[in-house]
Amino acid sequence: MSEFRILDYNYAFDPSVTITATSEDSNFPASNLARYSRSRVWRSSSVATAQRVVFDLKTAEEIDSFAILFNPIQGEGVKLSDTATVKLQANATDSWASPALEVTLSVDDTYGVITHFFSAPESYRYWAVEITDTGNAYGYIEIAKVILAKATQLGQTPEIGFVDSLDDQSKVTETPYGHRYADVYPTRRGFEFDYAAMTEGDIEALQSIFRRVGAVTPIALALDPTATLFDRERFFLYGYLDDKFQSKNRFYSYFDSGLKLVEAM
Repeated sequence: MSEFRILDYNYAFDPSVTITATSEDSNFPASNLARYSRSRVWRSSSVATAQRVVFDLKTAEEIDSFAILFNPIQGEGVKLSDTATVKLQANATDSWASPALEVTLSVDDTYGVITHFFSAPESYRYWAVEITDTGNAYGYIEIAKVILAKATQLGQTPEIGFVDSLDDQSKVTETPYGHRYADVYPTRRGFEFDYAAMTEGDIEALQSIFRRVGAVTPIALALDPTATLFDRERFFLYGYLDDKFQSKNRFYSYFDSGLKLVEAM
């Protein structure tokens, strides 16, 4: 693991950013991409031509981390055909015939996320996701969230021994005879990371993130964006921080601390 990225500020959630789409279902508008919940999705009204969602950041901003998330509810997920083409684009103007930046992304529906990480930030005002999927059996394109961020990278990566948890939120009652009755709810994932002997600067960076987002605004963690050790999409999580941030002085100006994230649904 050579990197650990904290995607703590998503331009798609900034109220000053304008989000438009080639087409949209009036019940699932492009403005849903600015909502935190992954069940609030954008749907196109057609698949006959390429569908594009454009983010006008108003000024050129540096972006080094990108993700598309899909609906986490069971039975929803990635609604793209095997022949779908997904591209990340960026340009100085809202013109897409020949964008300055274009990256064709790999679609893997196993983990419900598509990611791309730049080795150095790219700076553009307009960013777009273009999806061509004329063979889509659903008759529409659907995505839940887009993350456009310049990630925070601390001076050190987390300690070995992180926790990757799954919590089945179903409500289960059991009779004395062992019969089980359940209201089925989604399984929710969680990450826990520890840091040992962090510098004061890194502690201040984590505290600053916590003060800004708290347990209210979702962020994302990319455990290994370069995929040197782990599958980068398996170990990517969009979620909420714990409602308490703590650091413990170890010696001199060095502190032990950690991060806990629970999946945002």
